[in-house]
Amino acid sequence: MKRRARWLLGIAISLVAVTAGLGATLRFAPRHTPPGQPPLERLDAQALNRLRARFNDGAHTTRLLLLLSPT
Repeated sequence: MKRRARWLLGIAISLVAVTAGLGATLRFAPRHTPPGQPPLERLDAQALNRLRARFNDGAHTTRLLLLLSPT
């Protein structure tokens, strides 16, 4: 039984370490875009109008709209 408890404790510690590392990466990672690409924006009411205008201006080109959520 002790062997199983140690194994489960090792898995639990590993999961906590991976989760903490991922959280730190998401929180403290640089938030910049490559040269030539517009900066990242948070989508609020004002930014939505700018996004809609830019999206419609590019009607003659291929466009990609990617929405990401942390949940």
